[in-house]
Amino acid sequence: MTLSESRSARRTMVAAMLALAPSAFAAPDSIWIANVITVDDARPRAEAVAVEDGRISAVGAADEVLALADERTRIERPDGVLVPGFVDAHGHVWLTGVQSLFADLLPPPDGGVRDLAGMASTLKAWAEGETLDLPGGWIVGMGYDDAELAEQRHPTRAELDAVSSTRPVFAIHQSLHLGAVNSVALARLGHGAVVRVAVL
Repeated sequence: MTLSESRSARRTMVAAMLALAPSAFAAPDSIWIANVITVDDARPRAEAVAVEDGRISAVGAADEVLALADERTRIERPDGVLVPGFVDAHGHVWLTGVQSLFADLLPPPDGGVRDLAGMASTLKAWAEGETLDLPGGWIVGMGYDDAELAEQRHPTRAELDAVSSTRPVFAIHQSLHLGAVNSVALARLGHGAVVRVAVL
């Protein structure tokens, strides 16, 4: 059997199956034509996604997926990239809002803190212009990453003392699992020599 004959036989078989059980091969409700990132190593990119009853029913080249459409299928052509959605059972999405309240200590490209001096100046600027009235007058920043700082380390108590010698200072690591505090904060927490404290 030649390649052409094989393709013809497959088309005939599919047509017969559709005639026998059309409900099993319903056209998709919508088809999305976009730059699709599949997160599948075997086929990392595609051109189109078909959705039927809220589930992905086909992924592939645009012409292949469009061939599944009928007159009821909605064709969408969004700008940008289409990626799978995920349900994260251990998310900290709410912290995105919380983080926006404090000094932004994130490194580039998300923030501007490149070194410990930049961290200190960012904390000072937040303290001077803050609108958030924290109990106890705490100065709080979130998002520093020791691996991205020029010094490649966490801030010391002395470095955070330079931010304020009268108010507690708390710099929270980007992992949200640790942070560094100044001498005033340590005194309030009942510690004398601990430099880093657990956050979560």
